[in-house]
Amino acid sequence: MKVLVSDPGRLVVQLTRRERDEMRAVLQCHGQVPRRGPSITRGSAEGMPSDATAMLAEQVLGGWESERAGTLGLLEDAARCVKGKGGYGLQVTEDEAERLLRALNGARLAFWEALGSPDFEAGERVEGTERNRALVALMELAGSYGGRWLACLGGGEE
Repeated sequence: MKVLVSDPGRLVVQLTRRERDEMRAVLQCHGQVPRRGPSITRGSAEGMPSDATAMLAEQVLGGWESERAGTLGLLEDAARCVKGKGGYGLQVTEDEAERLLRALNGARLAFWEALGSPDFEAGERVEGTERNRALVALMELAGSYGGRWLACLGGGEE
């Protein structure tokens, strides 16, 4: 990953074929792994309609899905992700660049939640099933690309 053009409001980032394909795969798999809705209230929800928190959580989940699908669409849009000799030139606005970062982080979080939200730092392990191994690999890939995207936008080459 490397920023080729950085104009006000517009970035062109060079991606290798592998980088584009792996980010697409992470975002596609994320669409198949449901996320938990966030806790909307702190403390008591007394006085709120009984379905208010569920409706708000549903709206947040819908926003996350829209962000994931929109970001995936950027990587699949031949006019925005132009194939060239060295891979692809992805043209994004600053807002879209931030959205891609949020989508990758959201994918990482979704895969972790699908594993049961284990505390890896405390040494907690997950069962060594094929599904869990795939989720861990996708979680790590999403985290790696999130870090690389952030470094790239910060002026580094990843």
